[in-house]
Amino acid sequence: MINTKNKITLKGRTIVNLAVVVLGSLAFGVSSCKKAEEAAGGPMEELGKKMDEKIDQVSKKVDEQADKVEKKMGEIGKELGKSAEKAKKKVADGADKVSEKLREEPKDK
Repeated sequence: MINTKNKITLKGRTIVNLAVVVLGSLAFGVSSCKKAEEAAGGPMEELGKKMDEKIDQVSKKVDEQADKVEKKMGEIGKELGKSAEKAKKKVADGADKVSEKLREEPKDK
């Protein structure tokens, strides 16, 4: 025979589980609170702030250098374009000269 007096119902189990979750959350929340002197900042927090400042400084320098490189690459691109135009013109002039020479030669050969 089953003893029905000690049987936990689904509703009772849900209430117990809910209570455990609420109490656990409350305990976690209270334990994560800091004392006023701890919140003011310890040596690790100071180190973190200094690291953040240095990272910001380095980031600014990298951005400045990247801007300089971008500008220089633009200038190089313009120079390459000019050089390509000069080369294209020289090739066209050479082709014209070769074409003229071929027209001047007698066709009897």
